[in-house]
Amino acid sequence: MSGKVVVILITYVHVLCVASIGDALMKRILLLTFAIATVSGAQAMSIFSDGFESGDFSNWTGTTTPAEPEKPFVQNNVVHTGNWAAGVSGTNTGGGSGLDRQYVSFAPVAASDDLTLTFWMKLDAASGNNRHYMELRSYVGDVFGGTLDQLIAVGAYNGVTNAVDGSGGIATASNTNKWQMRLAFSGYANSGWFVLDQAANRTTEWTRFDLNVTTAGVNVYVDGVLGNASALSRGNSTTWTADTLVLGSGLTSVGNNGYYDDINLEAVPEPATMVALGLGAAALLRKRSKK
Repeated sequence: MSGKVVVILITYVHVLCVASIGDALMKRILLLTFAIATVSGAQAMSIFSDGFESGDFSNWTGTTTPAEPEKPFVQNNVVHTGNWAAGVSGTNTGGGSGLDRQYVSFAPVAASDDLTLTFWMKLDAASGNNRHYMELRSYVGDVFGGTLDQLIAVGAYNGVTNAVDGSGGIATASNTNKWQMRLAFSGYANSGWFVLDQAANRTTEWTRFDLNVTTAGVNVYVDGVLGNASALSRGNSTTWTADTLVLGSGLTSVGNNGYYDDINLEAVPEPATMVALGLGAAALLRKRSKK
């Protein structure tokens, strides 16, 4: 938990323990809240984290594809840290049109808040027909399986993709030796699949990805190196409210498995969010003191 949140919560809990309070002290608490939110740098708050050390997908919900026996799995042979990591099959033996995935739904994150998704991924094969990635989604109504507002994917994809030049221009390019990212819809600026051509080529080693989503745009770092030459628009900045994390592409990868570990999603609230916490505490305090 961030230092800012700890200070506010400590103040909040302490005040609730007081039987009654005067307006003077209440004002001091409000001033402290505003000072913390204004002066302190924004700090991240964890939304979801999983290193699969439970040995299962107990923190996730699985999709169901008819006639498809291949399911995401948790195994202890290929891991980044700890004893367990997730795996996704690259084979479709059931004759269905896709593979199952795992997802996590969480309380929608405000459009004004910054998001960072960090995860580690390993491929059976570095180049070629690999389709393994993670997705951060925003749904209309914030319900998985509903109408998508936006989808951002990061990982490996084999289709024709675009490159982003330093000025934000888009050029058609296809490079299956590189990692990719996706902004889903043609109704948004800079939509489609994009080559992360500023970062190193794919390998079969564990690779770290950091997806940063802010009001200024979307950036992806591969092992600490910015993969896109300039930030991409995240789409509709007023309706974007990230609410779902998806593991796996749901697509085959010519028998090549993908592995995932140490997944972490954090949000950085804007100062107004922190001020709202303090105001809520003060309002509750005033109500209690009048009883």
